[in-house]
Amino acid sequence: MDGPAEAGAGGRRPAAGGDGGGPPVGPGGPRRPAAGGDGGGLPLRQAATGEQTSGRAAGETDPHVWLDPELAKRQVDAIRTGLERPDPANSSRYQQRAQALKDRLDTLQQRYREGLRACRIRAFVTAHQAFSYLAQRFGLEQIPIAGLSPDASPSPARLAELARLLRGRQIRVVFFEELASPAVADTLAREVGARTMVLNPLEGLSPEQQQSGADYFKLMDSNLANLRQALECR
Repeated sequence: MDGPAEAGAGGRRPAAGGDGGGPPVGPGGPRRPAAGGDGGGLPLRQAATGEQTSGRAAGETDPHVWLDPELAKRQVDAIRTGLERPDPANSSRYQQRAQALKDRLDTLQQRYREGLRACRIRAFVTAHQAFSYLAQRFGLEQIPIAGLSPDASPSPARLAELARLLRGRQIRVVFFEELASPAVADTLAREVGARTMVLNPLEGLSPEQQQSGADYFKLMDSNLANLRQALECR
């Protein structure tokens, strides 16, 4: 997936397992920082209380930093540093490509700031807790159905709590992910008379997206368009 991985000379990605000074990005999208790690200096957030799911350790950190364009720039710098260490002869090329990519991320961030500035609703419901960094950056509130695992199933009590919250706050959209089952999002949406839409955590590409040439920036723009609809932005 084109995005922070473009920092290498000639579009080369860092080798899997390289330290890169931070979480690298693989061909299928930005790769998660190692569980329990510090994210190479990135400010990783812990799962919020009450959002832990089975199979997840208490206090586990949220790896989805790439969904915040500002933190994605730090990933780019980390990848550039990791590539320069074994290949100093190409340092200027790495720096040029990294700067070009950071400029694109700045432009993306500005699109988000402008697009999400005037919205009637400031909270959005997601299938799992993947959008904390994005929400924090742009002054939004993420309400996850489940915790950090996209495969977790919420309890009936959690679904009832969410149904009351959606009705009370007049939230009319429940987001799901293309690469995970939409069953829980569909159930919640039917319960409250809402509709479902896609919000992509950019953890991978579907075969259709690969064939169409989708990349980080296209998917982030698609997320922005769907957020604007769900949040009723002007």
